[in-house]
Amino acid sequence: MPTLWLALLILLLAGCTTPPPGAASRDTEAPDSTTMSDSNAPPDASDVPDFSEAPGVVRVLEIGAPLLVVYPDAEPGTRFCLDAEALPADLQQDGARVVFTGNREEIPPNYRLACAPFELIEIRPEP
Repeated sequence: MPTLWLALLILLLAGCTTPPPGAASRDTEAPDSTTMSDSNAPPDASDVPDFSEAPGVVRVLEIGAPLLVVYPDAEPGTRFCLDAEALPADLQQDGARVVFTGNREEIPPNYRLACAPFELIEIRPEP
């Protein structure tokens, strides 16, 4: 009986690796007319920032040492951590209105943070 199961297993594995007759293999490329060049390819979702030219307000939280955060107007209950060294002095004031671009960063499991990690790409005063 074990020999029968082994033979069936070998046949199944052999059948899974061989493409059916007349089927295109995965190694073949699409014709050039259907491929897109890099210049006209749609932007990859990972290339688009989570916040682009988003208005918000900078706040200074007094949790031990002062902590700079930004509250986006689109998500007023969410605060993102800011690196004080990355901000000009005029934007390090509580209540400063800003326009910023950046990406959310993942919070590790089982971590509790005062603000969500944030990759700041650009920040400037709101006009």
